[in-house]
Parts: sequence; C-alpha cells; structure tokens
Amino acid sequence: MMKIEINFDDVQTLLVGFAKDHGMSEEQVHEEWLLCYRTPLQSEVESRLHNLLEAMQLYKEAMAGGDGVTARCGLLYAGLAAGHLSSSFDALDKDLINAMRLDPTVIPENYKIPEHYGFSQR
Repeated sequence: MMKIEINFDDVQTLLVGFAKDHGMSEEQVHEEWLLCYRTPLQSEVESRLHNLLEAMQLYKEAMAGGDGVTARCGLLYAGLAAGHLSSSFDALDKDLINAMRLDPTVIPENYKIPEHYGFSQR
C-alpha cells in the first residue's frame, strides 16, 4: 500500500491566495466559501480520520468479545466520522469549483499538461 502525504493547510493557503489574486478579500472567502479557512484543515482531517479508526477498532474489539450492541455503536460512530470527512471533502470540492469560476482562462480542447511538471494525467 502506498503511503500518501498531503498537507491540507497548504491547500487552504493556496485557495485563499488564488481568491485574493482574483479580487476576493480574505473575509469574502470566509463568508462565501464552504470550508472554514480560519481553522487548519489538516488537523480537522487528521482528527476525523482518528475518530473513524478508533470507532472501527471499537467495533472490532466488541465483535471479538461477542458484544453486538457495542459493535453496533462502533459502526454508528464510524459512520458519523466518515460523514464528517465526506462533508469536509465535499466543501473542498465546491470551493475548488468556486476558485475555477474566478478565472476565465479557457483550457483548449485536447490540452496536455507539459511533461516537465511531472503531473500524471489520470
């Protein structure tokens, strides 16, 4: 399994910078976009992932002990944590769309990103 490292705080910083470069104030970003740009997204995602993993561990231990009620609670808490993660990524997705709407640059049909950027187009 490949380990992926990402700094979501950098993503926030880049999006706010992009918005400011395109005429929005930081306050407008805070008020009009969906992510909370006043709190670090990295710690939010890490906390919610931790909650998900902790809830699944509760489920696993409860199932091993034959405790179906506690196992079900583990699944409930895991679902809540997954929902919170999903909401964060949904907000990020919508804010990326908001950012693209600020820039009228047209991407030509069949455009290929130059190889020197090292970006894999999937």
